[in-house]
Amino acid sequence: MTGNQCLADKKRQKEARSFNIHQILGDGQFEHTRKHIEHMGIILNMTSLDEHVPEIERNIRTIKESVQATVNLFPLVSQEADRGNSI
Repeated sequence: MTGNQCLADKKRQKEARSFNIHQILGDGQFEHTRKHIEHMGIILNMTSLDEHVPEIERNIRTIKESVQATVNLFPLVSQEADRGNSI
């Protein structure tokens, strides 16, 4: 499945749940998909090629922090116990 097909499929899934995608934020790597995205009625809001999108960077940071917090809830296995099992 190509990136354009995945995007169209994701748009259909969201519309089935009464969500509408009006805008996509991205960097210059999305330029080749501009025609396809605009044909679907979505605005492609891009930064220049080497810039980052602050909203996306913030979302990624939030997800990473949530995953780290969840992982830290799990009990750790003692390193000595691991060494004892491998000898």
